Amino acid sequence: MGVEELVKFVQEEAHSRIHRGEMHTFSLYDSDTDIATPKQISIAPGAVECHVVIGISASGACKVELMEGVVIGTGGSAAAGTALVPYNRDRNSALLPITVVRENYVLGSSGQVAGTAILTEYIAGATQGALKAGGQSRQNMEFILKKNVLTGLRITAIADNTALSVTMDFYEE
Repeated sequence: MGVEELVKFVQEEAHSRIHRGEMHTFSLYDSDTDIATPKQISIAPGAVECHVVIGISASGACKVELMEGVVIGTGGSAAAGTALVPYNRDRNSALLPITVVRENYVLGSSGQVAGTAILTEYIAGATQGALKAGGQSRQNMEFILKKNVLTGLRITAIADNTALSVTMDFYEE
């Protein structure tokens, strides 16, 4: 199978999953992300593999880290933060995902493990003076997250007052 055939197959498979009600989306917008308070998003797949494609847009430069095996320490909680609402991409389907996604979770002050970085990416952008340009991450990179393993997405702004938009398209198997 050549590259073109493989791309077509992947597109058709995603399209088919949408029609079967198996594809979901989480999204968020934060108009004011600062250097000292990175945007932290936890992804808890439960007893299923979560196939996820993450897209991030930012008004300025950011460091993006995807960390596998995050362990919450003293003062923190995997259940902390605001749960994001999942939307089924087939708006006629009532199928809900097992995967739980929360924004603004807290790792805690002691006994925490920030996880193993499986992705570190820089989103280019400028925020100084009159030069204000945003950037975007690649939206075609899929990860298959491990079952029952908490994964953390941390987006650290390089300058205060950075606006962020995050989308996660995913299905479970």
